[in-house]
Amino acid sequence: AFAFLSSTQTILNPSAIATFSSVYQLDPTVRTLVYKPVAKKVWTVPAPMAEEYCIVHSLPDDLLAGLQPLPTHPPDFALGICFTAERAVELDLDPADWLWPEELKLVTWLVSVHELTFTWDITEHGHLDECYFPPVKIPMIPHTPWVQCNIPILNAIHAQVIDMIKDRIKSGMYEPSTVVEITFPTVAYRSRWFCIVKKDGKSLHLV
Repeated sequence: AFAFLSSTQTILNPSAIATFSSVYQLDPTVRTLVYKPVAKKVWTVPAPMAEEYCIVHSLPDDLLAGLQPLPTHPPDFALGICFTAERAVELDLDPADWLWPEELKLVTWLVSVHELTFTWDITEHGHLDECYFPPVKIPMIPHTPWVQCNIPILNAIHAQVIDMIKDRIKSGMYEPSTVVEITFPTVAYRSRWFCIVKKDGKSLHLV
C-alpha cells in the first residue's frame, strides 16, 4: 500500500514502510495517510487490581527537615564539587536578566548548596529512591507478546544512539533484558522507539 514511499525522492526503506503500515492506512482515493481504524485499536480490559500492584508512596513527615534557611545576605559564588563556574555559565540562572543582583546570588547559592541533588551529566541519571517510590508493577492478562518493527536509526548517529543506551543502562535508567548484544534482544517483547534531535540542533533524545 505504501510502495510509493520508496521512490527515489524518499529515504524510507521497506522496514520503515512496514512500520507505517502497522500504524497508518492509505486512502487510495486521496492518497493520504490516516490513523488505523477503531477495529485495530488496543482496548484496556477491566479487571480487579490485586493489592501487590497498588503503589504506595512513602514521603517524609516533614519535607523541609534538614534544609538550610535562606540567607538574607547570600554569599558570593563559591566553587563546589559539581557546580563549577563553567556549569554556572551553562545553566544560565537568569536568562531573562530580570533578577536583582542579590536575588541572582540567592538562586546561585541555592543551587550550590543542593548541588548533589542535581544530575549534571548522563552518568548521574537514575531512578527515584525506592524508600519513597517503590518500583511500579504492571498487571497483565494472558496475551500474545508483541514485536513491533522499529524505525531504522540513521547510520550517521547509530554509534551515538548505542552509546546513549549503554550510558542509561549503566546509570540505572534502563534495565537490560536478557540480551546477547544490545541490538539483538532475545526477550519476547519489543516496542517501537525512535530518536529525535533536541532544540539545540545537536543533542539527541530517545522517545
